[in-house]
Amino acid sequence: MQTRVKHQKWLAVLVAMALFVGTFSIFTVFSAGSTNLLETLADKVDTTTYSVNEETNAITVSDAAGAGEHFPTYTGITLDQDKTYVYEFTINFSDVGAGQIRMPIRKSSSLTYGQWLGMWFSEQQVRLSKDYWSLDGGVAGTLTYAANTDYRVKIVTEPLKATVYVNDEKIVEKAYDSKVENGTIGFGGYGLKQYTLKNISLVEQKTEEETTATNLLETLADKVDAETYPVNEETNAITVSDAAGAG
Repeated sequence: MQTRVKHQKWLAVLVAMALFVGTFSIFTVFSAGSTNLLETLADKVDTTTYSVNEETNAITVSDAAGAGEHFPTYTGITLDQDKTYVYEFTINFSDVGAGQIRMPIRKSSSLTYGQWLGMWFSEQQVRLSKDYWSLDGGVAGTLTYAANTDYRVKIVTEPLKATVYVNDEKIVEKAYDSKVENGTIGFGGYGLKQYTLKNISLVEQKTEEETTATNLLETLADKVDAETYPVNEETNAITVSDAAGAG
């Protein structure tokens, strides 16, 4: 009876170890793909010009800062030209009577080339273009704006395409004819009253191959003393006999 109990205990331990390793592998892979590159903002934004709230991961652009042309990019953040990123934030405008959002999504060294997001209040548009002014190759989707209202924005920026979602609805998409080397990303606009971006995140989107979990115990015959512990490769099983389990 004691031998059988020991056998069962050892078998339970081995199964638990296999499950733990497999689960750990999955957790590690998916966590690596969900790191917020903008988890801290104080070291990525000029806090003398733009107020930062670390608790809500928020940036507030004052009336004075919003009135002029501004297009700051996050310090130390560069987008790989061959990778896809997801940029998300909730934006709230104190006034929508004038001004425009002109936001760098993949900014080159020039204001005339890259991926840019425009939010035009009077035209009720969300725009994607190649330039800061949202004119070159611009395409637009429709959005009704209101002051003191939260808009959840999600931007998927691919090497040759960008897609914008607002409040979980796809608004506009644009294809680009060339990649942006060492692109930078940020926020900005012109002629605006105070506005706030909160819950800001930037995540690299992993490929399917990168997010496929690997079972480190997929094969057992080369990892176990099969003479002592019989292995069934079809069910990925180990049997510990009475004799082996007794010791």
